[in-house]
Amino acid sequence: MSLPSLSGLFFCLTYAQQRINKKWLINIVSIPKAIVKTLGLQVGSKLDLSIVDNRIILTPIDEELTLTMLLEASPKECFSITDEDREWLDTSPIGGEV
Repeated sequence: MSLPSLSGLFFCLTYAQQRINKKWLINIVSIPKAIVKTLGLQVGSKLDLSIVDNRIILTPIDEELTLTMLLEASPKECFSITDEDREWLDTSPIGGEV
């Protein structure tokens, strides 16, 4: 995955201080929505975590998208059957397509 230009984000990255929160037994740091959107991430995206020069580095991991992953990320209203779908489903076969 090629990363978009981050030139407009340096101000945001410099001043976007985050606090470590605790939920259950794990520590959590939130990533600002603008950064998630700019990097094309979403809930469930995998990140490689490393420490370089006493800094935490998160790097998106490219992964092969499967049909299941794409369908799970699709809005549920996309799966509702429309009137046009219903008409097509209810139509009897005309030729030898069955």
